[in-house]
Amino acid sequence: MIKPLAIAVGLVLMTIESVSAGWVSLGGDEAAGMTIYIEASAMEKNGDHRTVWVLYDFKKPQTKSGGVSFRSAKIQREYDCAKAVTRILTIQHFAGPMESGTKVLEKTAANEEWEPVGQLESGTIAKDLWTLACE
Repeated sequence: MIKPLAIAVGLVLMTIESVSAGWVSLGGDEAAGMTIYIEASAMEKNGDHRTVWVLYDFKKPQTKSGGVSFRSAKIQREYDCAKAVTRILTIQHFAGPMESGTKVLEKTAANEEWEPVGQLESGTIAKDLWTLACE
């Protein structure tokens, strides 16, 4: 009985390690109490389009209108590198840090409008995301 349990625990630990291993820190905003990560290994490329997952990990619980409390937010962004525009495809909020705990909110954008990437200043998270996705 102990042997199957040990195997199951090992598989769970390997899964947790591989999930966290995919996130690369882009730094953070100390004033906002958050660190931002990108899942570079899961980036999808289709012509001039790039799809990436971005994780916002907060040190303290955040509250959305309606009283939903969360510690991390995972956002799937799409970039059209040729046109320098971006849009959000999916937003997920989790009760725990690093997309752990219960998923407390999920929104899949249907026909989300493209927005200009704007003037990208060197050293900003927006610039880092654009660079990782499009260059």
